[in-house]
Amino acid sequence: MEKGDRKLVVKTTNGNFGFDEVVVTVPLGCLKLGTLQFHPNLPQNVSQAITDASYGRLEKVFVAFAAPFWERSGTGASQGGDTYPMFTHFLRPTYALEEQRSWTLEMLALSSTALFGAHAQPLLVFHLWGAAAAHVTSAIASLTPSSDEYYIVIDTLFRPFYSRLPNYKEDCPDCAPTAVLATNWQNDELAGNGSYTNFTTHHRGGPLKGDPAIDDDVRAMRHGLPERGLWFAGEHTAPFVALGTSTGAYWSGEAVATRIMERYTLSSQLQSD
Repeated sequence: MEKGDRKLVVKTTNGNFGFDEVVVTVPLGCLKLGTLQFHPNLPQNVSQAITDASYGRLEKVFVAFAAPFWERSGTGASQGGDTYPMFTHFLRPTYALEEQRSWTLEMLALSSTALFGAHAQPLLVFHLWGAAAAHVTSAIASLTPSSDEYYIVIDTLFRPFYSRLPNYKEDCPDCAPTAVLATNWQNDELAGNGSYTNFTTHHRGGPLKGDPAIDDDVRAMRHGLPERGLWFAGEHTAPFVALGTSTGAYWSGEAVATRIMERYTLSSQLQSD
C-alpha cells in the first residue's frame, strides 16, 4: 500500500488500484504478522501500537445432542423437573486425559427455553484458551470437520467433561453427540492465527517496564492516519466497551465512515467559503 499523487495505491496480485481513502479492516493478527506492507512505513506510534496490542487465541467447541440430557425436564435419560445451571467452569480436571489435566475451560449450555425461547438447542459450547486451545487446534489441523476421525478426536477430548453432567448414561442415545464442530482460528492465516483483541493481565519473561498502555494503543490505531487518507477499522479499534466483538467491529466501521464523510463535508464547506 503506497502513497501516490493525491491517492493511495493498493498493490495486489490482481493489479494496482488507486483510492482517495483506504479503510484497512484486516484482523489485528494480520497486521501484527505484517501481512500488509505500507509505504511509506506507518508512523512509530501506530506501528508500536500494533506490535504491543494483545491478540487472543480463544477457541470454541460445539457439541450437539439429540436432547438435553442434563436438563431433568428433558427426555430419554432425563427425569424430574429441575434444570441444570447454564455455566460450568472446569478447573484442572484430574478425571480427564493426562494431557488435559492442566486445562481450565468453560462450558455453556444453550438449552434453556427460559433464556433462548424457540432458539434453545441441546447444545454445549466449550470456551478454550492457552494450552487447551492449542491442543485442540493441533489435533484437528489436518482433519475435515465432516470426517469420522474429526468426530472421534473432538468426542474423545470432551467426553470427560460432558459425561460429568447430571443424568449422563454411557449407553443412552441422548448422551451421545449427534454433531461436533470446533473453531480453528490458530490455523487460519486470514485471521492472523488468532481470534480477537484481548487484555493481558500479566507479562512473562521479565519485569514489566512501565504501565501497560493498551488503551493508548487502541486509540492510536483507531485514530489512523487521516492526513494520508489511511484508516483502520475492526474489533481492535472499537469503543472500549465493545473491543473483541463483532458489534464493536461494526461500530468502528460506522465511526470511520462518519469521520470520512465529515472530512469531505468540511472540505466542501471551506472551498465554498
